[in-house]
Amino acid sequence: MAKGKRRATGAGAPAQVTPQTLGPSRRASRAAERERRRRARRRRTSALVVVGAVLLLVAGVLLVGNAVRKDDPPPAPKERTQRTLLFSVTGTNGAGRFTTLYAYDTDTTRAAVVLIPPSTLTDVAGIGNVVLGNALRLGGADAARDAVSDLMGVIVDHTWTLTADGFVALVDRVGGVVVDVDADVVVKNEVVLRAGGAQRLGGTAALQYATYVQKGQDQVTFQARLQRVLEALFAALPEDVPGLATSITALGGASATTWEPNALAAFLDGVRKAQVAERYEPQVLPVTPIDTGSGNPAFSIKVDEVATVVNTSLAGSIPPNRDVGDNRVLVLNGVGTPGLGDGVADKLRGEFRVVGTRNKQGFGEKESVVVVFDNTDASIAKARRAAELLGLPETAVRTSTLTQSVADVIVVIGADYRA
Repeated sequence: MAKGKRRATGAGAPAQVTPQTLGPSRRASRAAERERRRRARRRRTSALVVVGAVLLLVAGVLLVGNAVRKDDPPPAPKERTQRTLLFSVTGTNGAGRFTTLYAYDTDTTRAAVVLIPPSTLTDVAGIGNVVLGNALRLGGADAARDAVSDLMGVIVDHTWTLTADGFVALVDRVGGVVVDVDADVVVKNEVVLRAGGAQRLGGTAALQYATYVQKGQDQVTFQARLQRVLEALFAALPEDVPGLATSITALGGASATTWEPNALAAFLDGVRKAQVAERYEPQVLPVTPIDTGSGNPAFSIKVDEVATVVNTSLAGSIPPNRDVGDNRVLVLNGVGTPGLGDGVADKLRGEFRVVGTRNKQGFGEKESVVVVFDNTDASIAKARRAAELLGLPETAVRTSTLTQSVADVIVVIGADYRA
């Protein structure tokens, strides 16, 4: 039997099937079906293209986001461009006759000066609570620098200290200074300088006028006179940095600075140019008098107003890691080793505001402790950070129920401390 043909199942002829019209011809149906399938494929392809594009876009966004979050290093902290200089002139006994804090920013080309009354109370490591003028006499320029840094909560980069003779020599070297003298200057009942406008003063007269306190006034009032003299001095300085460096070097032993002469000269030149261009902010440190009973009042700072001065004029010199919250720390030397408190304070200054370094009565402390005055997470974290900076274990952290307002953290250094 031929392959492909069906075997007959009955003896008679096959039944006739009446043809039925079911649609187009078979060839036409195939063409229509092919077209329908092509259209369906095109629709599916278009949909896949759109979905693919969306997925690629989303993936791209995610990849970029992940690259920014994971692969790119965190932005580097902005480089500090403001530098500060503590400028002081001392008397024959080494005490400060006046002290000013200068700041200059090479980025903004702005300058600031804060005039600090010499009788402003400060805390000097290993010495205690003394006025700033005596901080210079007892501890030198470094002690005064640390005291001002702690007092104001800023970085003090360098110091420049002149003796009275050195200041006189500098003024004379630049040909004197021209200032408006607002009052007669009387020394030992003798008028040494008459009031008058636009007077050219030599070094001796300039220093007398800059530090003159009239009867019935205090040191805060002479800051305006000091400002006039210093501004006139800066205006008279040599306009070239090498010439200015030569003027500084020529002062010899009457001048002491932590800065190399050319760097100091460049800083002073920046201040001078800012002053001429009126990008210069002079102000007196906000203080309030304290009656000491001696007739010569001391001054304590107005904390909130000093903070405003710092934030507006010295923001570029606030230590970058310093907590903006309650971060006052008091260091107590519990063993009596000279200079121990100062070294401890140096390790804490970058993140804490040191309000004092003192000796603990009795000494003999064997164990170092870091004390806070509540057990909140924030306080404990501060104490642990202070302990870490000093190389102390977490077990050194203590909480106290005593109420006090001296400091937020108190560090007591014992015999176990290793500098």
